[in-house]
Amino acid sequence: MISISTISHHNNQNETVQLEQQLQQVRIKEQFYRQQKEILLHEQAQLDRRKRNRRIFTRGGMLEAFMKKPLLLTDNQVYQLLRAAFSTWEVREAEAALISEAERAAAGSGDEAGRDTGNAGALGSTLCR
Repeated sequence: MISISTISHHNNQNETVQLEQQLQQVRIKEQFYRQQKEILLHEQAQLDRRKRNRRIFTRGGMLEAFMKKPLLLTDNQVYQLLRAAFSTWEVREAEAALISEAERAAAGSGDEAGRDTGNAGALGSTLCR
């Protein structure tokens, strides 16, 4: 004859085994989601890097469009040129106005500050005063 304590002990062992199996499954899922998170973080970093590279190339192209002989000048000479240009009151004033406008637009729409909307109207109106 089987005693109640034997049945109870057997049930506890079964519950323990089931709980250990569930715990193992949860650990496997946890590891999977940790790996997925790392993959997504890596992809986000790559996207950010691509966006930055595109912005650098676009703005570099814009700069070269205003230069007479961009290939003739060294990086240091272009830096000196930009430093001289940005030390003028007009350029500092135009930059401040554009930053202020971009911040207001971003605050109103919830977008990132400084997001390029393709609207160069503000720059033209600021510089043509």
